[in-house]
Amino acid sequence: MNQQALSREAIEAAVDWLVKLSSGAVSDEVSTQFQSWLDADTHHQAAWQQLAQSMTGFEQVHHLTNRQAGHANAVRQALAGHVSAERRHFMKGGVAVVALGLGTAYLTNRVTPLTHITSDHVTPTGERKDIALADGTRVQLNARSALDIDFSEKQRVLTLHQGTCIVDVSPDALRPLLLRTVHGVVHATGGCRMLAGISGGQSYAMVQQQSLVVAPLHYRQAVLTSGEAMAAWFDQHALTLKPANVNASMAWEHGLLDVRDQSLEEVVESLRAYHTGWIRLAPRAAGLRVFGMFQLDDVGQAMHALQAILPVSIRRYGNLLTMIDLV
Repeated sequence: MNQQALSREAIEAAVDWLVKLSSGAVSDEVSTQFQSWLDADTHHQAAWQQLAQSMTGFEQVHHLTNRQAGHANAVRQALAGHVSAERRHFMKGGVAVVALGLGTAYLTNRVTPLTHITSDHVTPTGERKDIALADGTRVQLNARSALDIDFSEKQRVLTLHQGTCIVDVSPDALRPLLLRTVHGVVHATGGCRMLAGISGGQSYAMVQQQSLVVAPLHYRQAVLTSGEAMAAWFDQHALTLKPANVNASMAWEHGLLDVRDQSLEEVVESLRAYHTGWIRLAPRAAGLRVFGMFQLDDVGQAMHALQAILPVSIRRYGNLLTMIDLV
């Protein structure tokens, strides 16, 4: 299993365990829980091994990847009271642990998404892109997005692999514009201004001008018009219409995150596309409701603003790690 295959959840859990195990006192119960977590999934083992092996020079930590009997004792010896004061200070400092532990592939992917690196247009973290197509159609790609373009005399097809885009469709009586995702197709005619994206295992689309048709691969289609203020969320086998503020959803084209009663988890997910470091949100703070306007191009300022309006503490270790938790 390569580093790219590791989920963010597995990496976050591995770092959580590292923090817990390096706290200075590890009980038998905690050691047993750690061993159970490690044994539960090969992704857990890979994430832990990546974290430990990346910490060059920390021999004690490397012992934690061994799979022999007495593993719990190795945990205690390595991370409780038998590391030097200098190393314990280093581990508790946070920055170096995460900088090393995330691994080269993970850090590279935080700068530019690697999965669809060969697409026609790919935007790295923190950058938006304005694309003028030959027919006059204009596409704006949000940060960390990937798009392919297939235009010919007979068709106009955009394929969104990742992220979000806004499309201003140029009129063409013979070629409606099709925007494909892995979940289905969005049909748009000239004059349509729409937003489409992929998030959480689903695709979504909404329209600001004119109308569009959303057709999941194996489900009935739906028509959206600009006066409805609705978003179509769909996968291959289902489609759900949800209320949406289209103008707020498109605010990123102006470098703004317009938040109107969203969870902190949703806000952080939007900010991750603009921050190459790692943002760790404590699960107990994820459900806080947020209202406000934030600058996408200044994530540090956005964090200050969040801390000012929510009962959270935000610790930042340079640009590498941001940790958000309840006060």
